[in-house]
Amino acid sequence: MSDDLIIGDEAARGMGLTERQSLALEAVTKLCGEHGRMPSRSEVARELGCAKNNAVRLIDALVERGELVASAPHGPLAGFGDRCNPVAVVLPEFVSREVAAFCAAHGERVANVVADAIVLHLDQLKGAARSVS
Repeated sequence: MSDDLIIGDEAARGMGLTERQSLALEAVTKLCGEHGRMPSRSEVARELGCAKNNAVRLIDALVERGELVASAPHGPLAGFGDRCNPVAVVLPEFVSREVAAFCAAHGERVANVVADAIVLHLDQLKGAARSVS
């Protein structure tokens, strides 16, 4: 994995993740940015250089913690973020890469960064609409 995508020990501790969980989340984020879709568990295993069963356990732990969302128990990954309020957004590949790199470098959750960006954009649109009226 590239150095600019490493979440780092301090950020991982702040998020309450083990080292292997942070590496798995980093791999998912990187693969999502590269391919513009959530990766399969096999793809994550290849990226981590581990057995698929180990990748499945790591991903299941990240789903349980609310870092990732699965479409069903042990099912395909559906997105990032809160399992109570999952949002799936398909971003162009260049945007996915930028968001993934930013989140990995700053220990942020993809869902939170995307939500903040949308809220800021909507606020700007509201402000522009008020100034036109």
